Amino acid sequence: MWMVTPLGAFSIRCTPADMRNGTLTIESKVRSDLEALVAAVLPSACPIVEVLSKSRGYMIRCGRGEVGLALATLAMDLNYDNFVEKFTDQQGASRTEVNQPLFQAINAQ
Repeated sequence: MWMVTPLGAFSIRCTPADMRNGTLTIESKVRSDLEALVAAVLPSACPIVEVLSKSRGYMIRCGRGEVGLALATLAMDLNYDNFVEKFTDQQGASRTEVNQPLFQAINAQ
């Protein structure tokens, strides 16, 4: 599952190890995105790990319940009308420019 928030862009997936351990893996190409997510809504996440074998960048693992509460918190705290403006306010114009193809694809839906 992809999640794009003003904090950054993330992939949430369930690996075989996650299935066994009741966790989910959250990945981002940008370390600071994961740092912001952990600081905002996932304080008990495992340490951020750089994933060298794939182009995924960085990852954390968290309990499924914690991820569910984090998603709910992000939804309850949503306070903006224009996502791209909010993203730009938090991430800066250069990050917004890099993500324009993604934003255009989302807006095309």
